[in-house]
Amino acid sequence: MDIFKFTLKDIQLGTENFSGKNFIRKEGSGILYRGEVPYNSGRKTVILKVIKSSEEHSFLRELEILFGYKHENIIDIVGYCKEKDEKIIIYENAYKVNTLDSRVNDIILTWTKRLEICVGIANGLKFLHNGFARQHSVIHGDVKSANIILNGDLTPKICCFEFSLITNKNQEMKYVVNDDVRIPDYCEPVYCDPVYQKTGVLTKESDIYSFGVVLFEMLRGTVAGVKDYIESKNFDDFLDDESVFEGIKEQIEAKSLATFRRIAYQCLHEDREIRPKADEVCMQLKKALDIQVLRDRLVVKKDLYLLELEEGGNLSDHIITFKGLVSKLSTIDEIIKDEDLALLLLLSLPKSYNPFVDNMLTGSTSLNLQDVLQKLGDNK
Repeated sequence: MDIFKFTLKDIQLGTENFSGKNFIRKEGSGILYRGEVPYNSGRKTVILKVIKSSEEHSFLRELEILFGYKHENIIDIVGYCKEKDEKIIIYENAYKVNTLDSRVNDIILTWTKRLEICVGIANGLKFLHNGFARQHSVIHGDVKSANIILNGDLTPKICCFEFSLITNKNQEMKYVVNDDVRIPDYCEPVYCDPVYQKTGVLTKESDIYSFGVVLFEMLRGTVAGVKDYIESKNFDDFLDDESVFEGIKEQIEAKSLATFRRIAYQCLHEDREIRPKADEVCMQLKKALDIQVLRDRLVVKKDLYLLELEEGGNLSDHIITFKGLVSKLSTIDEIIKDEDLALLLLLSLPKSYNPFVDNMLTGSTSLNLQDVLQKLGDNK
């Protein structure tokens, strides 16, 4: 741990003594700041959480989890500072992008991208719950879209572990309220497992319930906590297709949506025994994603094969249209041979280009897309 330890002086210099301009927001048991710290003979931009002096237990618990549970879908820790009464955790600079709650109504997040994000979160929860090579498992205890960071490439990272619980992976994961243990007043009603609310017993299934709410936020394009969520606490309302976020409606493959809804409703079941494990959630979301990706590939390929460029149109516009479809193929990992792309471009050209097409095909043993584009330009 010592290699990650920073002095209070390092922190004060890096945040300009916790200047207001470096303030990000209050979060859980602390306050977030942006700053710099000395790192590998240079400086590193980081996020620092200054934890209340009374929160010793939360500080140590979050440190233990972040040092011990490294995963691509869990926020990375850079180090910590514990000096005088100050308790500070230093994270990677993932907060430079946004938390998921601020992006659920963003049309840039296509249905496919939303599914990829959901799969990533489920992977993170599976890693925490299963413990893998470690002897202990983790219940996050505060799963919500505000506690999911999206980094530069929109990879989701679970953060905010100050209310998390660590337990022996071979024991039932539960946490019972008693007079000796302070249960944090974190649970926004709509995210909170109703069984936990009634019994005070927190389990990994509580995380699954909360994640179910996040899944419906992603489908609906609205953050939980608005009036209709809180009043009904009944997600049957969202079976109606009218509830799907307008910005993604036209993109969704019906079977992908059905698979997604089915697992989301299981997550939200009032009976904990019926809620799926994180492994199952991950598998079903991946299935929904695979179905959607297949549909995306078929749509783009169909558009490419049926493309007919208009007579009299601008050649540059025709080429831009064609290249746009080709670029879509790369974003969905679909590969079509260069020679086939060259032929598809030739076949999509207006009839006035027939002499050019005949010339390109006569005596040609193979075609090259770049060569066709070059000669099209020369033919203008």
